[in-house]
Amino acid sequence: MKAISGALPAADAMPKAKAAALKALEIDNTLAEAHTSLAQITANYEWNWDKAEMEYRKAIELNPNSSTGHHYFGTFLMGMGRHAEALEEMKRAQELDPLSPIIATFIGKAFDYAAKNDEAIQQYEKVLASDPSFPVARTFLLRSLEQAGRLEEAIAQAKIVASQAGSSTDRAEAVEAAYRTAGPTGYWKEILRQQATGKSRGPDSDLDIAGIYVKLRDQDSTFRLLDRACTARNMWLMNLKVDPRWDTLRSDPRFESLLLRVGLATRSEAQTR
Repeated sequence: MKAISGALPAADAMPKAKAAALKALEIDNTLAEAHTSLAQITANYEWNWDKAEMEYRKAIELNPNSSTGHHYFGTFLMGMGRHAEALEEMKRAQELDPLSPIIATFIGKAFDYAAKNDEAIQQYEKVLASDPSFPVARTFLLRSLEQAGRLEEAIAQAKIVASQAGSSTDRAEAVEAAYRTAGPTGYWKEILRQQATGKSRGPDSDLDIAGIYVKLRDQDSTFRLLDRACTARNMWLMNLKVDPRWDTLRSDPRFESLLLRVGLATRSEAQTR
């Protein structure tokens, strides 16, 4: 989807994608791929979790051998915090398409969202052992290393990412210099500086920058960006409940308010926390 790549804002792309999926289903309601697309839009943009699950299950019922259907349903279940079911769906997707690096990588993401970062790192490394140039696995590995505080290893991965993309390693080297000088705070301040001066801003950039502010213990800036992402209906917010970047925010009432806005908590749940 162009919205995922950042080529179009979600508010522009998603209604058009939904119209196309509905038109396809109007022509043939048995198209599993159209039900999967509708499920993705309903989950990632509309945040209508019950309807999305119904569409995912309908797609899998129509084509139980679709690796994509099981993969996407697995990513949905991750966001819902249903970790055992998510891993089961991802492994079923892998059984159907054992050579897919993206499915293998998202098994790692299932571990990540289940608070099993060590297992996530091992899974990403396993993917890269068989496909060293697969960028998603390397980027996810870099993020998990950062989450673990293994910043020297993260810097090494950042250099590989740049080299494999045919880019200069200057940015990674600047982060390395800042880390040598000022430790983790220097690392994150340099990452923030680069984000602020960068020309390319993808659909999840607000969340990326918010994650940096978490590391710098600037909660006001973090929540300002999370609020803006929520207003823009950032698709990646479906993982708000499980993304480990936000673990230190979960006792803050502002975080409960965000969960309510995204529909990942009810008012009764929020009142009992």
